[in-house]
Amino acid sequence: GNKEKAMSQQQLAQELVRALCKCSQSNAIASDVEIENELSPELKKEAWREMLAFMCLHSVRTGALHPDFLDVKLSVHTCPGQVGQEIQTQIMVSHPAASPFAVFCTANRNAAPRVQLMERWLMMHPIERRPFEEEAAALRGWSLAPLPMVLQQMQMQMRVQMQMQMQQRQMQGQQQMQMQQRQMQGQQQM
Repeated sequence: GNKEKAMSQQQLAQELVRALCKCSQSNAIASDVEIENELSPELKKEAWREMLAFMCLHSVRTGALHPDFLDVKLSVHTCPGQVGQEIQTQIMVSHPAASPFAVFCTANRNAAPRVQLMERWLMMHPIERRPFEEEAAALRGWSLAPLPMVLQQMQMQMRVQMQMQMQQRQMQGQQQMQMQQRQMQGQQQM
């Protein structure tokens, strides 16, 4: 029944917290493959990835891995990485103050209240999160695997689009300046 399900959820969370903490002690970014190796065979069958996603959400909201384990003052963050030919999920376990979300909050602390930043972070595209992930990893002396090729291509396209938008804005700005100058000159002649 539901009670058993809740119990297995809690066991799964406990196992996952244990695996995450063990993998993170080696002072590197763990991959989903490493985490899976740490889990018992019964739990590998369980939806541990969904649990991990829930933990990521929770650690952004409260700075803890899981609501049942608030004493584990660690936050967890996942991001995609290209390792050889395959795409793996990279998993960072850190103190909430050194998480990618914390880096994002620091960079935008004057832009919006924390709650709004939180909602924005949760909606952000993996490419947009990347600079904050890299900075958080660098703080720990970790290096992330590169973004998957698909995302790298998107990143390139986004950069090109942004540059084009910047150039358009500059052009528009110059045109406005010229318009204003002409108006000024027109007023002077009157």
